[in-house]
Amino acid sequence: MRAALLALLPLALAFPQRRSTIREWIAPGPSDSRGPCPGLNTLANHGYLPHDGRNINVDTIRAAVTEALNWDPRLATFIATQAINVNLGVESTDLAGLGAHNITEHDASLTRLDAAEGDPLRLNLDLLEALLADADGDSLTIQSLGRSRARVHARSGGNPLPGTMNSQANFEATALLATVPHDPEWAPEDYLELRAPKDLVRVWFTEERFPVELGWRTPRHVLTLEDLGRLPAAVEAAKPTL
Repeated sequence: MRAALLALLPLALAFPQRRSTIREWIAPGPSDSRGPCPGLNTLANHGYLPHDGRNINVDTIRAAVTEALNWDPRLATFIATQAINVNLGVESTDLAGLGAHNITEHDASLTRLDAAEGDPLRLNLDLLEALLADADGDSLTIQSLGRSRARVHARSGGNPLPGTMNSQANFEATALLATVPHDPEWAPEDYLELRAPKDLVRVWFTEERFPVELGWRTPRHVLTLEDLGRLPAAVEAAKPTL
């Protein structure tokens, strides 16, 4: 997971933007652009972002994550601005452009190979299975994601990620919990108890679509800048020493 968004980063926020129905999922075609962030790819597949994955800018990302995921517009603006305007230094990009190594994409991903190993834009099924295996029971948790982050960091050589990439990686992990929560009605005071059911996570990563048939709904809690601080910090605190 990566791309300053995947990542995707802290997620869901209050209800004015909630929808009772989710837009239709359409698989990407051979000429459509997709990147390293499964969250943004999913939003494009459902038509919240341009389906061709092109002309992605701060406004399109803010509108997409506000409507589909219930992010606070301020959080969406902050993350998109950092990824596109600051890190890439452009006004707009395509989704594949978010794969710039050590700029908007990083090694030690939960589900993508390191850049030196192969294609970091595509899901690696072995890494996905390892992510799911890190969790006891049927759901990912903050504790299991702490183990996962420590494991992939060691797998990538154990060197510190450059700049703010470690914080980004932790945010992407918790974005997963907030995007695919066990309870769409979760309350912010219960953030340490967030769980992401493995069956929903598997569909989200392998098909890059919202698993509505398994009970997925837009989360009720609006994901805020405050969440951006406390959720990644909880994952960092849960990392074991390897």
